[in-house]
Amino acid sequence: MQYIVKTGDTLQGIADYYGITVLQLKEYNNITDDDLEEGMILNIPYESPLEYYTVKEGDDLYSIANKVQIPVEFLAKLNGLKVGEYIYPKQELLVPKKGYKIYLTSKGDSINTISNKLGLGINDIINNNKELYLIEDQLVIYRK
Repeated sequence: MQYIVKTGDTLQGIADYYGITVLQLKEYNNITDDDLEEGMILNIPYESPLEYYTVKEGDDLYSIANKVQIPVEFLAKLNGLKVGEYIYPKQELLVPKKGYKIYLTSKGDSINTISNKLGLGINDIINNNKELYLIEDQLVIYRK
């Protein structure tokens, strides 16, 4: 992920926005001082909350959903499948990484309803999701 520096940006402000430290930002971009120039392109370290799970012989969506502790409906939707659809060995499916939880928005969700459903503060949700539009089927990510 990249960020283009704007007038008035600071390393601390950019780091805070992306939920990383100034040290991580500086190391990732080989920056030795705190000076930023407008138009400068910074690479932002990004860790995906998703990973691939390789289907094993005997797996089905229900057993995989149980392993990764998410509803089978969510696992199916995340991978463009229908509940009960056949999956095959060596097929790769997206699942949440350990340490992350993911919520899929529904029609009519608001930041307050999501906060209540997840038992998280609104700021926690906003800090983990920089672009939150609350449209149906948007992923809302949070760390456990």
